[in-house]
Amino acid sequence: MNRPRAVANKIVIVISAWLTVGVCAVSGNPAVVGRVQGLVRDAAGQALGDTSVLAVGQTVVSVRTDVAGRFALSLPPGDYVLKATRVGYVSNYREPLRVQSATFVERNITLTRQLDSPLESAVDDHAHTDLAWRLRHLPRTILRDAPVGTGDRGIAMGRPSVDGLSPLAAALGGSDLRGQVNFMTTTVARPIAEWATPAALPRSIAHLSLGAPVTGYGAWQIRAAIASGEGSAWNVLGEYASDPAHDHQVRLRMSYSAQGYTSTTQQLTAAVAEARTVAGVGGEDRWRLSQHVELEFGGRAERFDYLANPHLFSAHGGFNIQVAPRTFINAGVSRNMIAPGADEFLPPNDGGPWLPAEQMFFPLNGRGLLRAEDVRHAEVTLAHRFGKGDYAPTVQVRRFWEQSVGQMATLFTVARQASRGQYSVAQAGNVDLFGWGMGIGGQFSEHLSGRIEYSRVTSQWDTARRTRGLRTAAPSTLRPEREHVQDVTATLDASVPTLGTRMSLVYRTTNAFSTTDASIPLPGSRFDLQVRQPLPYKPTSNSHVDVLFSIRNLFRDARGEAGWYDELLTVGPPIRMMGGIQVRF
Repeated sequence: MNRPRAVANKIVIVISAWLTVGVCAVSGNPAVVGRVQGLVRDAAGQALGDTSVLAVGQTVVSVRTDVAGRFALSLPPGDYVLKATRVGYVSNYREPLRVQSATFVERNITLTRQLDSPLESAVDDHAHTDLAWRLRHLPRTILRDAPVGTGDRGIAMGRPSVDGLSPLAAALGGSDLRGQVNFMTTTVARPIAEWATPAALPRSIAHLSLGAPVTGYGAWQIRAAIASGEGSAWNVLGEYASDPAHDHQVRLRMSYSAQGYTSTTQQLTAAVAEARTVAGVGGEDRWRLSQHVELEFGGRAERFDYLANPHLFSAHGGFNIQVAPRTFINAGVSRNMIAPGADEFLPPNDGGPWLPAEQMFFPLNGRGLLRAEDVRHAEVTLAHRFGKGDYAPTVQVRRFWEQSVGQMATLFTVARQASRGQYSVAQAGNVDLFGWGMGIGGQFSEHLSGRIEYSRVTSQWDTARRTRGLRTAAPSTLRPEREHVQDVTATLDASVPTLGTRMSLVYRTTNAFSTTDASIPLPGSRFDLQVRQPLPYKPTSNSHVDVLFSIRNLFRDARGEAGWYDELLTVGPPIRMMGGIQVRF
């Protein structure tokens, strides 16, 4: 009698453990998603059920409207294009959309019967399937590229007419290739006395991106870049995203980066190897359990050949639940292994810019031993949107905990490297922190959106480890045993429709930045400004040319993966500038 009950108890335990691993024990801080909802109607105002609504950007999400024409999409923060498709209807509605963390956006879409609009049907002669439209708006990758609207060319999609091939080979045979070529130049603002030094010379970068659909399966993309400078650096990335019609939105990626040195100075040779290579593989799955519940989990494995322990593994997991109209709860946990230079050697998760490794770095103690920072993070966020209109604000409150073992400090202003553009890294100890934050954001107007968040953190430091070098070079990186930090981070996204100009600004200020000229942390600020300007010139009828510009002293991407203290313990980051031309085809 007791044996069946014991077996049942074991089954329950196994299932519970599997769910716990899938949701809670699995790189980066979990993103708080935003929500897009609205109605789809015809020209007479009648609701259109069973209509496919897609949002295409850094990820691709699709849903179908219910019998009342309603739809709701949960999206990670980023740029998207929104579209609805239905057999027998045409729609020229392709709206670029900026989704912020834990925000709500409402959009109503009108479709026109194909027979009622012969003019529109004749002009818009490409296929109107979900997959065709999704492929016309493959995500970009440079400077947080925004999706292109009606100016994009159509891609005639359908089943490839290739006889004698397997379904997968036929799908590949029917792919339509597209991509972009970028020619960039980067440099660092330096004193006039250093303009003639080799490290001050601008650095050229060539970047190529190609992608295409695999009909009925998903889409693939390859990115590669090579850079010149004091040393040579290059990287390559391959990605695959599954078809958005599936409940499981699977994304897989593999990357490889390398950086070599041409300098033969004794100090550099003693500190680092002549070349460094990094390889990584990872994947994630966004699982839609229902219209109101989503799970997300994933992981990645990397090998940094310049670390004392080269093999790293990171994982994350979380869920997002709609608990009431316009109210969401998001929770997640992660373990992230962060190597020195990881933000240069690994591609960003948000689809932003990934340029080859730019500067050389070595351990502050000069012994050649570099170790990864181990960050464990847990967070719960409650978000609510006040109102149904497009410009209704969204307020969120979050509570988070983080433990960092081997917290990293990054020093750009050590005297022996000031003229060579290098930086040093060291470990400042271990830190446990608890914090809370409150933010508000939304769409201020049709062409202006933003968000501001205030955070307060209480941290407990253990700096008993080897920190003698830091105590001499940058004493402000060594914190008191107990510390309170206040932080304000603001983002602003704007566009000028008459010129097509797009601007993105991130500004962070806090009372505890480490500095070179003080023994204690001091108030300070960092910024990141990026601008894109389309040009009227087109090399071909199906291409677009943009001018790109970026200036920043924010060392780490605010939307990327990092420990909470990583930016605060970056000493004297230089002002870095980047500009160039992007050709999309």
